[in-house]
Amino acid sequence: MKIFKFEHDETDWVFAESKWAAKAYYLKFTECGTLEGVKVTEIPEEEWPHLKIIDPDSYCEEDEIPKSEAHLYDDYGYKIIQTFEEYAAENQRPELFCTTAF
Repeated sequence: MKIFKFEHDETDWVFAESKWAAKAYYLKFTECGTLEGVKVTEIPEEEWPHLKIIDPDSYCEEDEIPKSEAHLYDDYGYKIIQTFEEYAAENQRPELFCTTAF
């Protein structure tokens, strides 16, 4: 399985077997009808450990985060759910699993 980034007004990430499968899944899931103006790129596997899925509802100011939990938050104060690498290790089906639309 691979991870593909769909860039347009927002950015979405899709987990799928191929670029073709990712595009087909994205079109069906979003019901957008076309990928015109959407840039689709494969994310190299070596980048997966550095990319994080965050919880947009779990935000803390830097001074509110206990030092013992600092590793659980990204640089912007959002709680990290897991890395893309961890997500890929736990999943085997195509899915739009991350987005900047929040």
